[in-house]
Amino acid sequence: NDDWNPMGSIQYLFDGGEYLDNGNAYFTIATGFLSGGMSEGLDFLTGQLAEYKPEQATNYEIGVKADALESTLRLNTALFYTQYDDRQLVGIGVNPTNGTIASVTNNAAKSSIAGIEIEALWLPVTNLEITFNAAFNEGDIEEFDDVTVAVVGELPAQDCVLVEIGPTRFVDGCNVDRSEEDLPGLPKQVYYLAAQYLVETGFGSVTPRVDVTYKKDINGC
Repeated sequence: NDDWNPMGSIQYLFDGGEYLDNGNAYFTIATGFLSGGMSEGLDFLTGQLAEYKPEQATNYEIGVKADALESTLRLNTALFYTQYDDRQLVGIGVNPTNGTIASVTNNAAKSSIAGIEIEALWLPVTNLEITFNAAFNEGDIEEFDDVTVAVVGELPAQDCVLVEIGPTRFVDGCNVDRSEEDLPGLPKQVYYLAAQYLVETGFGSVTPRVDVTYKKDINGC
């Protein structure tokens, strides 16, 4: 049932010491889904408008949240693992009616993401707020039968169908096993830094803010 998304969580509260004010540790299991639909292009093998299945996800997360230094520093850290069934990924196909290249949404039967997230909020002086976040991810496709466009003869003939995309222009539309690939579009490292300062004036308050985001090692699509 797509509307049934159970969630469970266990939490432990703890008091602080000399530097730590208070905090909690938790473990959470949550599920969710993304509705299926009709793909953007026709299936190059059948000529029919292709459908894709709903995406199902189960997330496991364990983490700690704590306030320190007289509540001027907040630290949140979480380890997570998300298992996907029928994850919706976009591939490249061929529209068999007019020979044009088109994007096609397919389902990767099994895939997963594991990682760690770190969030820090610091108030070093009155009215100054500094935020720093970091995330480290590792995504894997475990089972994915995709379709793609290839140069004629590049892939085994039994996996491909010759498609004309213009006068005397042909490509192969091929079934491709993309299992064991990294998840496309997922950055392995993400860093975020922001600073803002509240200024009181005779006309009201003003808060200048600066944000910087840096993403590294983004898997190719």
